[in-house]
Amino acid sequence: MNNNDKISKLEREIWLFEQWSQDMQGQEGPTQQRILQAYQECIQVRRQELEALQQAEPPLLVIEAEA
Repeated sequence: MNNNDKISKLEREIWLFEQWSQDMQGQEGPTQQRILQAYQECIQVRRQELEALQQAEPPLLVIEAEA
């Protein structure tokens, strides 16, 4: 999987967890709060991974000169 595919996958996952998180807003109870916290943690981790991929420089192509 190349970086563009990984970036796209992470963006979709972030969007999905954000949607689930929004659906959980306003629901009370310890279980719902734990689920909401887990969603927030998933979003945070994926955003960090996404940022790292977006900041990564593409590999350089090294061409060796013939002697």
